[in-house]
Parts: sequence; structure tokens; C-alpha cells
Amino acid sequence: MLSEIARRWAEVDHEAALTLLDTQKADPLYDELLLSVVSGYGKASPREAIALAIDRGMTKDLLRLGHLFKAYASTAPEEAVKAGQALNADSLVEETMRVWASSEPEAFLHFLDEREEGIKDSARRRAYEEIGKGLVESDPKAAADWVSTLTEENLFSDDLRSVLRATAGALTEMHPELALALLESPDLIANDYRYVFANYGANNWDGAMASLQDLEGAQKKHAVRGLLANLDGRSKDEILTHLPTLLDMLGSEGSRSYDILQKLDGETMLASVEQ
Repeated sequence: MLSEIARRWAEVDHEAALTLLDTQKADPLYDELLLSVVSGYGKASPREAIALAIDRGMTKDLLRLGHLFKAYASTAPEEAVKAGQALNADSLVEETMRVWASSEPEAFLHFLDEREEGIKDSARRRAYEEIGKGLVESDPKAAADWVSTLTEENLFSDDLRSVLRATAGALTEMHPELALALLESPDLIANDYRYVFANYGANNWDGAMASLQDLEGAQKKHAVRGLLANLDGRSKDEILTHLPTLLDMLGSEGSRSYDILQKLDGETMLASVEQ
């Protein structure tokens, strides 16, 4: 109740709310009430409210300021990122970077180039993934071209793989040929076929099954595992049609995937597989 009163009061007159709150610094609820004041003030002035949070050295429950950072990032993303860093709020920095990367990818990449230090690897990776997905929606060919230019100068090896994988997975919905071309990147490994083909199968099952014919060895086995991962979400008839073929492609490893059979009539399914 007090938190709600503080928030609503700050929406109307944050200075008066703060003046009263400052007389209650010994109160166990002080941090909670300060958060409410900042949140209420931020409804009209997110930038000033976040500056207040920094000035007061807030450290608790900062995730509850996420909506303010999102609003701040929509108008002044670089300032919002720096504000999150000032609060040592990694999750808020990461979310703000994602918003910025999605709305202004070129400006965001320039920011990253200028600030090699102070940005966590996980935040950098997720922001790059956001750029890739955004480009897939607006210009798929540009997305494939852009992600192909990334190197370990931009991201660490595993993070680079993650961005390539995420972009390829997003491309499978409308442009599988671009996704399959990305899979040939030397920065990817056979295991990455599992993720991409899981997406491919969800978006275009027939196309994914047809593309399996062009794969060999470990790449093919991982692609099959990717399709098996979403096969259990399909109808019984579809499973009866495709599971024997997929298990046969896995060879001796196919028996590991028989947990799918538990969702079906065991005798019917096993008879189909054995034929």
C-alpha cells in the first residue's frame, strides 16, 4: 500500500515525495519506497528518474526499472546503456543494448567499435543476434551477407557461432537457401546443424527433409537430431510417416530417439518402424 502511494505521489510531485522519503531513511521500507518513487517519476521522465536512481546509489531490485530503461533507450540509447553500467545492472544493460541493436543497428555497431571495454560478452552476443534477426525481417540477403563478415575480432569464437546459428535459424522460415549457405561457414561445427534444422523443420518440414539428402556424415546426423527434436510436436500420422526414415539415417544411434514412441501406441509405432 505505501509503495503504491509513493509511486502515485511521485507521478504528480516527485520532489515532494522525495522530501518526505528522506526523513525516513532509517525505515526498513526505505529502499522499496525509493524504488516506487523512481518508478512513478519515470512514467513522465525516464531519463531524469534513472539519473535519480544513480544519484541515490540504488542497488536493489533494479530489474523493476526495466520499463524505464526501455523507454530511455527508445530516445537516447547510448545514454541508457551508460546509465545501466553506472548502476552495475548487467541485465538492464543487456536489454537496453538489444533495444538499440534492433532499432539502430549501424549506430549500435559504431558504439561497440568505440567501446571495446566495459561491455560483457553475453550482452554483445545477444545484441548481435538481435541485429541478425532484425535484418532477416527487413532484408534477408543483407542479413546473410552481414553475418558472414563477422570474425573473432567482433566476437569470441563461441559467441560468433551463436550469432551465425541464430541468424541461419531465422532465415529458414522464408529463405532456407541462405540459411544452408551460412551453415557452410568454417566458424560453425557439425553440432550447429541441430539448432538450424530444428528451426528449419518447424518452419518448413518438407524442405528440411529434402535438404537432408544433400548432407553427409556428422552434419547429417546432427541435422536429423534437430528434426527429431520437434517431431514430437507433430501429429501421429506425421510421426508414423517420418520417424522410421529419420531413425534409419541415424543408424545405430537411432534407438536413442525412441522416447518419442511413448507418446504413441507402442505396438503400432514399433510395427511401422520394423517394416
